[in-house]
Parts: sequence; C-alpha cells; structure tokens
Amino acid sequence: MARESFVFGSFRLDPAQQLLTKNGHPLALGARALAILALLAERAPETVGNAEIMARVWPGIFVEDANIRVHVSGLRKALGEGHGIVNHPGAGYALSTPVRRCGEEAGAALPDAAAALLGREEALAHLSESLARHRLTTVIGPGGIGKTSLALSTAQAVAGRFPEGVHFVDVSPLQDASLLTGRVASALGLRLADADSAAELAAALRDRALLLVLDNLEHVVDAAAVLVEELQAGAPGLCILATSREPLRAEGEHLYRLPPLGLPLAGEAERDPAGAMRLPAMRLLVERAASNDPPYALSESEAPLAARLCRALDGLPLAIELAAARLGSFSLPALLSHLDEALSTPLEGAGPAQARHRTLTATLDWSYGLLPPAERALLDRLGIFCGAFSLEAVGVVAADGDDEAVNGPRLGAAMAVAGLAELIDKSLVVADLSGEQPWYRLLDTMRHYAQGKLAGTALSARLSRRHAVRVLARLAELATPSALQAEQRQAANRRLLDDVRGALDWAFSSSGDLGLGLSLATAAGPFYLQLSMAGEFRRQAGRALDAISAAPDQHQAAEMGLLLTLGSAIYNTDGATPAVFDAYSRALALAEALGDVAAKRRSLWGLWLHAFGLGHYAESLTYAQAFSACTPPEEDPLHVRDRIPAMSLHHMGELRPARELAEQALRRRPPQGGNVLGGYQFEHRVAILGGLSRVLWLQGHADQARAAARDSLEEGLKGGHALSILFTLNLGQCFIAHVSGTPEDARDAAELMLSTARGNALPYWLRYGQVYRRAAAVGFGEALDDEAAFLHGPPWNNGQVELIATLGLGYAHPQGFARFEGGEVFWGLPEVFRLEAGRLAGRDPAGAAALLDRADGIAERQGALAWRLRIAISRVRLLGSGAGSARALEAVLSRFTEGFDTPDLVAAHRMLSSATMRAG
Repeated sequence: MARESFVFGSFRLDPAQQLLTKNGHPLALGARALAILALLAERAPETVGNAEIMARVWPGIFVEDANIRVHVSGLRKALGEGHGIVNHPGAGYALSTPVRRCGEEAGAALPDAAAALLGREEALAHLSESLARHRLTTVIGPGGIGKTSLALSTAQAVAGRFPEGVHFVDVSPLQDASLLTGRVASALGLRLADADSAAELAAALRDRALLLVLDNLEHVVDAAAVLVEELQAGAPGLCILATSREPLRAEGEHLYRLPPLGLPLAGEAERDPAGAMRLPAMRLLVERAASNDPPYALSESEAPLAARLCRALDGLPLAIELAAARLGSFSLPALLSHLDEALSTPLEGAGPAQARHRTLTATLDWSYGLLPPAERALLDRLGIFCGAFSLEAVGVVAADGDDEAVNGPRLGAAMAVAGLAELIDKSLVVADLSGEQPWYRLLDTMRHYAQGKLAGTALSARLSRRHAVRVLARLAELATPSALQAEQRQAANRRLLDDVRGALDWAFSSSGDLGLGLSLATAAGPFYLQLSMAGEFRRQAGRALDAISAAPDQHQAAEMGLLLTLGSAIYNTDGATPAVFDAYSRALALAEALGDVAAKRRSLWGLWLHAFGLGHYAESLTYAQAFSACTPPEEDPLHVRDRIPAMSLHHMGELRPARELAEQALRRRPPQGGNVLGGYQFEHRVAILGGLSRVLWLQGHADQARAAARDSLEEGLKGGHALSILFTLNLGQCFIAHVSGTPEDARDAAELMLSTARGNALPYWLRYGQVYRRAAAVGFGEALDDEAAFLHGPPWNNGQVELIATLGLGYAHPQGFARFEGGEVFWGLPEVFRLEAGRLAGRDPAGAAALLDRADGIAERQGALAWRLRIAISRVRLLGSGAGSARALEAVLSRFTEGFDTPDLVAAHRMLSSATMRAG
C-alpha cells in the first residue's frame, strides 16, 4: 500500500515523514502540531472533538484544552489565511479548505485506460519529457488512434511530479463552447461565483501544482485556446495535457502528432512471423482476441493474414479492437474478407488523416452491420445519453415500455440489459465498475456514430422525450433530502450535468417540447446552484423566458415557477439587485392572476428578502405582513409568518416584539422529513435561533445569546445547508463571538464564514465574512490594510454598511453617514453613535456628550440594555466619573442578571471599582 499524504491548497502533508511543505518547501512545525493537522486532514471535512485530538496527540496523558489551542494557533500561523483551522464552538476543530488524499498511486482517481498501453513507449517517453519542459502539450491525431489512452497513461506515469495530482476532464459531451470553463471548474471540484470566468478559475488555481488533462477538445478549440492561455498566465503551477484532432493554436503550445501503431512491412510477416507478432499493432490484435469469450489464440502461422488485417486498418487501435472482438465468430480469413469488402471504396485525394478517419468509419459500419437487430437498435438508442448512464437508465430510456406503441421491432427492458452485456463484450460500450454502482458510456467516436444513425428519425424524437423525462425525474430525486453525503450528491450532480444540458437543448429546439423544457429549466435551478453554476442557470433561465415571451399567456404557471427560482439564484450570488426585485415582482403578478396562493407567498417572501437585503427594514415588514395576511397558521408548517416579521422588527430595533415572534416560532416545531426549506431558503430553527441570539444579547442576556448562537450553528452544521449556516453565522455566531467572546472565538467564526462562502461560491455572503474577519483582526491588534480601500472599494449594501459601522470599522462610508443622520433607525444605531462620540470627544466634548445622550435615548426605546451599558462606560471613559456618570453606569450594570464574564461587564465592574477607589 502506498504511503498516504494529504494535499490542500499549496500544502502537502506527509504524516509518515512528519513533513508539511508549501509549494514544495518544508515548514518547521512540532510533532504534536503535525499530529493534530494529520488528524484533521484524515477526517476532513468533519469536525474533530477535543477529546479525540487529545487521545491521538497526548495518549494516556491528561492535558488542558489550552494545549490544543496553543498548537492550533501555531498551525494557523503556518497555514495562513484561507487555508486555516476553524473552531466550531462546543464541537471541535476542522480544516477550512478542501483536502485531497494522495500517494504514490496519485493517478488512481483518473479514469482507467482501456488496458496496458501497447507500442506507445516512445510516445509515452516523449510526452513525459514534454510535460517537464512545456506547460501546455497537445496530442493530436484522428479519432480512434488512441489519444485518450495515451494521455491517461502519461498522466498516471507523471502523477508523482505534481503535489496535487492529476485531474481529468472529458470535454466530448460539451455542445456549447461557452460552458467549457464551468465544466473544467466542476471537474476540479471548484465552485466559482461566475462559472464562465476563466480569470476566476485561474485565480482559484493560482497556488496549486497539478496536471490538468483536457480530453477531446476538437469541437471547442477556439474556446479551449482562450481558456488554456488564461490558465497558464494566472496559475504558474499548472501543467496542461490536451488531446484534440487539431491544434489549439494557443500560445506556448507544444504539439505531438500521434502516429498509428507500428505495423509489419509488406512481406515481413512471411519472413519473420515471430518478429512480426511482437510489433505493437499485432500485439494489440493478439491480446484483444485472447480476451474474447471464448478466447481466440492467434498462431504464428496466421501472422501474414493478421499483418494484412492490421495494415488494412491503418494501425488504428480502436479499429483493431473492433475487428479483434469478432475473431471467434469469424475465422481470420473470413474476417479479412469482410473487412476488405468494407474498406474497398477508395477515397480520392485524401491525405493520411482523412484516410484513417475513413478507415475507422468503414470499420464501425462493418462492425455495426454484424450486430443482431436488437443490439443495433440498442446501440443507436444509447447515443441519446450525453454522459455516463446506469443500467436502470437504459431500461427507462432505451427500452420500449410494455404498453407503448412502437413502429418497428420492440426492444424490451430484458433485451436491453442482455444487449448491453453483448455490446460491452464487443468493445462498443465501456463499463466503469470502479464504484459502488456500475456506470456505462459510449466512447466519443461511438456516441457520434450512434447519434448519426438516429438523426432525424421518429425514434430519435421519442427517445429524446424519454431522456428529458428521465432527467427531470433525476433532478427531482437529487433535490429530495436523502442519505447521500454531500460529496456523493455532488458526484451525482456532476455525472448528470451533461444530460441536463442535452435534455434542455432538445426541449427548446424546434423539434422539442417547450412545456417539458420549462419544467426542466425550473427543476434545474437548485441543481445548478448546488454546482455553483449560477451563470449557466441564468442562461438556461433566460432561454426559457425568451421562449415563453412568444406566447406568454400559454405558459404563465411555468414562467412563475422559473422566476421564483431565478430570484433566489440571483440573490445568493449578487445580493439584493434590481434583477431580484424584477423576478419576484413578476412572479407575484402571475401568482395573483392565476390565483396561486402558494406562489404568491413565495413571491412575497422573495420581495421581503430583497427589501431586507437592501436594509429597507420598514419596507420588508410591509411584505412580511402581506405574507402573514395570506398565510393562515395551519398552512404555514415552517412558521415563516412569524419568522420574517421577527427579522424585520429585530433589524428595526423593535426588540421586544421581535423576540416574542421568534420564540413563538420556535415553540412550533416544523414537520420532520421532506424538504426542510419549503422553498424559503433557510432552515427554520437555524434562522430563528441565529436572529434570536442577537436580540437576546442586545437585551442584556449574553449567556442565553451564546447558547442560542451555538445551538443554531450546531444545527446548521449538522444539516450541512450552506445558506442556513451563513445566515446564522452572520446574525448569530460571528456577532456574538465578537461582542461576548475572545478574539480567538471571533476569528474562528469569521474564518468559518469565509471558508463556507468561498467553498460554495457565494460572494454576497463572503462580503459579510470579510467584515467580521477585519473586526477579528482589530481584536488581535493585527496590522490592517488601507481603511479607505476597504470602505470605498467594491460597493457594500446597506446591511453591510450597518455592520461595518456597528463593529467600529468605519463610519464615514458615503452610504452610511447621511442615512443614519437622516433619522433612519436600525438595531445597531446606538452603537454607531457611541463610536462616533468617541471619535468626536477630543475636539468637541460637548458634541460627544450630546451624541451619547442621543444614542442612549435610542437604546432605551429599543430595550437594548447591552448598548446602554457600552454608552454608560463611554460616558465615564470620555467625560470622567463625575456628573453622575459613575452612578449611571452602576444603575445600568445592576440590571444585568447574566453574562458577567463577558468583556463589557468585566470592563464595567473594573471601571466602577476604580471610580470607587478614587472617590475613597
């Protein structure tokens, strides 16, 4: 068994050697720190508890939790921001960046090459050397010559050179060249905010040392050239091996023209049959024939005929394999006779590449013609699949139903299954048996051949419809909560992606089905968001909406459903933009016209979300009240009618009614099982507890606030729903850790938010994480980058401006000051005015005192005891303990019944003790 190591970002950890490297350079770390890191890497992305860490790192010894914190602190410094370790309060630690296991067999994750590579030793050596000297190497040659097999074998041979291994991307199913970047990102397991951005993909790969194999680029050469040039410019550790029937013509491209397999010269097999049998083309024929059932053993006496066969097939590996699969059914002389006839038509004026392509086509025609009718029919039908397919999918899509009217021979499910096995034996279908479930696929050449047989037929239309219906069913299955782990679900999503695209392309074509296409586009929304391909979903949704515009009255329900999905997609990538408002407003108008109450509720919720995201809390409350008005409690199992007005009131500073509604919603537990989101984006208890934690803290209940924030985050992490986790981190754990915890707590929460937002390609939420991380840096006394650049860089929304001001990170933001001075009130306004009073005190003490009075008046009306305590502390600190300031602080402090270990209460007690001592 190969020694296992772990790769994350630009780091490689080898536990056996107790070695951590960054870009190949060793980092100095102690044995126990490395042991902690190894345990976290082994268990990634899971959270590892303190008890388990102690048992691994300090076996048989009792140590305090502080020992873990000390070593984790050292690890964080070594790893740096973006690749750190996050603390999940009450649960333990986890790595915040994706981890890949690898070892000496670093190419094991590659697709299997069809078999041991025969006769390609020289080509393999050339490519291995080329990859050491060139960052882009393209293998070119006609179809069937073995480009993919050579690329895979080369990748396996050189995988050890690349710390982050090899990643293989089959581009053949891609019909739209504009989707190439997204396909590569998806294959790499990367989530991009803009799945079409080559620059963003290059940035994501900037510090990664890996080999990227891009297979079958001939139909997207222009897009491929642009992409690889961008990747080479932005990712210096990246090496690319491409295959294509023609050059990419990209800057820095090194070309390798793959020749046919070595063949015996005319008469050579007669003179030296043993030597001829050792040549690559002959060896391939011998080995493939020997693998038949029953095996066919070629003898040296048959060498002259075998040599004629290989020369007739131009040394093309795929053509030789197809012919070899027929030995046994035919004698070698009979096989040669059949092929001579199939290949007899000359191709005038053809060059070598054209001649070889014609040879392959003729061989495919010949092999196809030998199939029994049922197997021919099955092969044709398998061309409908754009990617890998399961046995179950063959039965549903390729087979005819018992009650289905069929023109021509019927292909039943049992016949289809039996036929699939035969096609595998004849090298016409490839089986992948490496996972728990077998998957099947057609080689690119064979898929195009099969599609050509069906093109324009009535059967093609029928199969396309079956395929689209099956894809729609799979989308529904993947959207339903199940026992699948997140990684398994993502693998299933990626496997289905090409078929989703193919089904949508057919449905919106002139021969498709618009209604089915609209259903597919709507169902594909969550699917694309899971893959962080919002850009592609917007294009698909745009195509669907354009199709609807030709006859809007006929598809109002479909348009409404599509708009609801589109609004959510845009919000979670771009935030509360006008496009979100437009989508939900149009959906609301359609819902009212159709009398669809459920869609009306979702539309009102979306409009609430848009207003809330803009910081227009009074407006959001209006939408929340409209939602409640059309939603009786018995029709609201997720209690959205309580949740969203509670959020609006909370942010308006109306803490008492906000808390009452939140606690009322918590008492009504949602139903178990099924879709826990119900189309409302955030998990019920996670969202309510997160918001409630901040309300509790503001009211002076710090212990209850910390418990609510912890419970909310734990439930969110358990459910694994990224949006719910980010929502509660923003309102709950990040804020509560900042105001009631240690600097380490605040940093851990911020790092978790950053890693979750990055990992799910959600830039809207990433901005909140950046605010909290900056606040944590202030707590640590870290050097900050330019404040002006932070405040006046990319635009912040009002909610983010409020947070920046409340956390003391800047008040002079152009979006903020005028708004606050204009009388608009929000939950953090007393703190904003208190902080501004501190800035004002040195030059205008009277103005500072007036601003503190104003802040205290707002906090008193809100019932925000926590803000009143901070204001009282500032009075003593800025204005002295006279004039009743100390007594006012004591009066506020006496109202607290919990949270005595929090920084504010500790500071208040110390301040009062100091004032008392001075007075004495």
